[in-house]
Amino acid sequence: MARGRQVLAVFAVLWLVAAVYAPVLEGVFVWDDHALVETNVRMQKGSVAQFFVERFWSLDPMTDGRPAYYRPLTVLSLRADVERGGLDPAGFHKTNLALHLLATVALVLAAMRLGASGFPSVVAAGLWALLPRSSESVAWVSGRTDLLAGLMSFAALSFWPWFRGSPDRHEGLLCEVARSRDHWRASAASLALLLGLMAKEVAIAAAVALALGTVLASDEPSWPRRVRAAVPRLAWVFVPVVVYWVLRGNALRGASTEPAPLGTWGRAATVLEAVGRYAEMSLDAWHPASSIGLVGAVDRGRAALGFAVLVVGVAAMARAIMRASPSSQRDAPRAGLVVSLVFAAAALAPVIHLVPLDLASAVAADRLVYLPMGGLAMAGAIAATRLRDTPRHMACAFAGVLALSFALVTHARALDYTNELQFRLVAAEHAHVQNTAPKSGLANAVRAASQFDLACRLHASVRRELERTGRQGRARHVRALENLGSCYSILGDYANAAAVYRDLLALRPESARVHMELGFLALHTLELDGAEASLKQALVLDPKLEPARAALQTVARARLALGHLATPEARQALPKEWAIALGDVGRRLDAIAAWEAFLANRMFTDRDAEDAVLFLLDNAEATTLARAVDTIDRRGNKVSSELRAKVDDRLRELARFDTLRGRIESLVTN
Repeated sequence: MARGRQVLAVFAVLWLVAAVYAPVLEGVFVWDDHALVETNVRMQKGSVAQFFVERFWSLDPMTDGRPAYYRPLTVLSLRADVERGGLDPAGFHKTNLALHLLATVALVLAAMRLGASGFPSVVAAGLWALLPRSSESVAWVSGRTDLLAGLMSFAALSFWPWFRGSPDRHEGLLCEVARSRDHWRASAASLALLLGLMAKEVAIAAAVALALGTVLASDEPSWPRRVRAAVPRLAWVFVPVVVYWVLRGNALRGASTEPAPLGTWGRAATVLEAVGRYAEMSLDAWHPASSIGLVGAVDRGRAALGFAVLVVGVAAMARAIMRASPSSQRDAPRAGLVVSLVFAAAALAPVIHLVPLDLASAVAADRLVYLPMGGLAMAGAIAATRLRDTPRHMACAFAGVLALSFALVTHARALDYTNELQFRLVAAEHAHVQNTAPKSGLANAVRAASQFDLACRLHASVRRELERTGRQGRARHVRALENLGSCYSILGDYANAAAVYRDLLALRPESARVHMELGFLALHTLELDGAEASLKQALVLDPKLEPARAALQTVARARLALGHLATPEARQALPKEWAIALGDVGRRLDAIAAWEAFLANRMFTDRDAEDAVLFLLDNAEATTLARAVDTIDRRGNKVSSELRAKVDDRLRELARFDTLRGRIESLVTN
């Protein structure tokens, strides 16, 4: 394929991918994005140097424990987005899309470096870039880990000078020039490998592929002599791995990951099920899902499939490696095919639960196939290169049909990331019936939409499912009770909230968060002495619990405010102050009613109007907010254009909720 036509083909693929993913440019923060970016003080104010000496997830007493990761390049890229555009999600999504497009180009170059010709490489990269299963990594800001790891891994493969067929056997002056160039390329590959590891651990697949490819490139007749001959070149691989390991060890000193209590046979079955799940996902690219399966509830059919795939795959891989003979450059495509498949397998190995990481209770997830599918795409390009004309033309036609089907599904999936409620709903609908994490996330999104009754019913259904399946007392059950108690408090159902918190206290009597929640409940019921005692106890148990410290300040303000508003006459005389006081102590529904009464029965200033709208914006349902704005307009008062735009956005968001209500209700009843 002529170079000019190849460049045009690459640009055509990039244009198509960008068009398919266009909805993500209007994407929002979802799921882990809030903790990683939106509410992460370190991301907004911390020094850049600390990213290289601290773990990926900040330690926060308000969030559950997370796996100990070390991903400084990812954090650095997110910080760069913050510096450039603040916390506007659009900037983060633009960067994600740009990284995906660059990774597509790098995949083309890597496939060609491993022996594929130009046109099959472009087609394979295009199919990979449009793959619906990869959409989670692109459309989700937190999926940037895979984008950066993939980009750097493919770059390392494309830079590496010592695969089969490399021009390193020249004589005389040309030999020195070639070797000099080779060392520059090896330096670039080594740096790319280090950066890939600093983006996500899965980039270790590139190190495995580089090492294997270098050994296969040797002309030595036996494997031991091949390995010995490759050692000097492999230093370019070992050095970045060692540097990364030292930095990671320093940052994660003292950190540990608590494995799920599966037992030896349970973990083995989970590994086999994960292999089977990923094999199934490779064949079925059209049904993306954020959460697949449930750790601890083994699907025997998929575990059997995983066993068969594992046995056949290992045997086939061993045979292919042994047949990669050191004879001539003609075997370069075969060696490249082996390297690509090993890359795919090595990228998948860390996420099949060999390492005991809890993927929010899921067995498999789409975001984990970004690199493995890239390896399969390179292998497909190399295999297609060896086809004759007629089969190649048939393969091209088939690829065109696949690309169209991929594009339609991926575009629809990208739309899910433009609204968190939509994203959460889809995740909950596709999750395993006993995996309550997606439903809990949906309940919190429903609560954010001011649909408190429905949110409480969702949280209650999560509690019932956890208790029905014997998971009382586990971290997820405790969080479910916390969510349910908080939701009851918002509804003003203080009796049920108190009952939930009593259950919580029996389960975790020394939990700072439980004592803090009890303090919140006492604050809602205006029992200020009890609130102060519980909040102080929470801070004794955990001095870093900042929400409890802030609530103590609220108690002090409430004492002062309620002293002035102790009688019905005082509240009637100072209705705005009473509405503010109710909101401050967390009595949302009472505060909403007080603001409505204030707007309906009093003359008020533009500033009063803005204060009312600001509170109702985040706490009231659409009809209440619209009614308040209508009252303000009829009275001739004005609010700022910026606030008016926020109101319009909020009303559109709440109106969209009504279109999803039926599907959400079905999750409660089911």
